Amino acid sequence: MKHKCLHIINIAFGIATVLFLGGCSSDDSTQEPVETPMRELHFMLGSYNYQDVTPEANRRALPAGYVLYSELTPKIPLDGASLRCFMTKDTEVKFNGNVTYNSGSWVSKIPLDEGVYYVYGLMPGSEAGKVKLTPKSSDFANGATMEIQGLNPVTNSDVCTIVGVKGSTTAAGFANVDIKQGVFAYDAQNHGTFIYLLIDHLYAALQLNMTISPEYNALRTIKLTKLTLKSNSVAKTVNMSVELTPNTTNTLPFTAPALSQTTTDAKTVEIYKGEELILEETDDLVFLACTAPISTNTQFVMSATYNVYDRNGNLIRKDCTAENVLNLPTGGLTRGQKYTFNLTVNPTYLYVLSDPDLDNPTITVN
Repeated sequence: MKHKCLHIINIAFGIATVLFLGGCSSDDSTQEPVETPMRELHFMLGSYNYQDVTPEANRRALPAGYVLYSELTPKIPLDGASLRCFMTKDTEVKFNGNVTYNSGSWVSKIPLDEGVYYVYGLMPGSEAGKVKLTPKSSDFANGATMEIQGLNPVTNSDVCTIVGVKGSTTAAGFANVDIKQGVFAYDAQNHGTFIYLLIDHLYAALQLNMTISPEYNALRTIKLTKLTLKSNSVAKTVNMSVELTPNTTNTLPFTAPALSQTTTDAKTVEIYKGEELILEETDDLVFLACTAPISTNTQFVMSATYNVYDRNGNLIRKDCTAENVLNLPTGGLTRGQKYTFNLTVNPTYLYVLSDPDLDNPTITVN
C-alpha cells in the first residue's frame, strides 16, 4: 500500500513538472516587439523659380535651373517652417509628420526599417488644415493622391509639393545630384541619410518691388512697417487634390490640381510685419506673396503701413497707410507663374514744400 501511494505521488509530481516546463516553454517563445531603428535624415530642398509672366518688370536676374529652396525664396522666412513628409511602403504610410527647418537645415529622426520607400509631401506642412495621402492602384509605388484641405487663398508661404526624390551619402549640393522629376523612391539601406527633394509650386506668385522716387527721397525718409494683401476672391479657404504619378522621363508628375473653395469673404493676409524697412531709390524692397490659382483671383488690395521722417531723422508722421489695387490678367492665374508689380512712393505735391501732402505720399503701381 505504501509503494502504491508513492507511485501515485511520483506520477502527480511528474505531471506537475511537465506542466511547469510547458509553461516556461510558452513564456520563452513570447518575444518583445522589435523597435524600428531611428534614422537621422538630412533633407535638402530645391525648386525651380517661378516662370516670370512679365520678365521686363524684374530689375534683378533670377537663378536658373533648380537651386536650394532657402536661396530661391530669401524673402520667405524659413526658421520654424515645416515640411509635411510621408514615407510610404507598399500600401502603408510608415511615417507621417513634419520635418522642421532650424539653423539652416532640415533634419529629423525618423523610424525606418530597411527597404525602398516612396516619399511624398507638402511644403510648408503648417499651411494646410488637413492632408490625406492614399496610394494609386493599391501601392504607393504607383503614385499617390494628395488631398489638401484648409489652404489660405493668399499667403506669404510658397505652397509646394514634392515632385522628385534622390538619396545620397553626402551633402553634395543640387548641382552635383542627378535628381529627376517623377522619381519618388528612396532606398533606406543603400541611398544614405541625405535625401534631396525637388519641389514644385502649387500656387502662383505675386512679387512686389518697392522703391522711393529720387525727388521724394531728397526730402523725406519712408520706413515700411507692415504690408498686407486681400484678394477680391470669395474664397476663405481652398481645398486641393493633387494626383502624383511616377515616371522615368523626367517630367512633372502631376497636372493642374483640382480646386474647390468655400464661399466666405477672403481674409486679409500679412505679407510683412516687423522692424522698419527703409525704402531706397534703386535697391528694391522685394516681397513675395503666393495665391491659389483660382479664376476669381483677379484683383488684390495692397495696404502699406509706414512712418515718415525728415532728412534729419525726426519722426514726422507715424503709422500712415496707403492702399493700392493690383489688377491681374482677366484669364486668371496659373500655377507656377509669377506676376511682378513695381511700386514707387511719390509725394502728392512737390512744388509747395509746406503742403501737408508732402508728409502723406502716394504709391504708384507699374
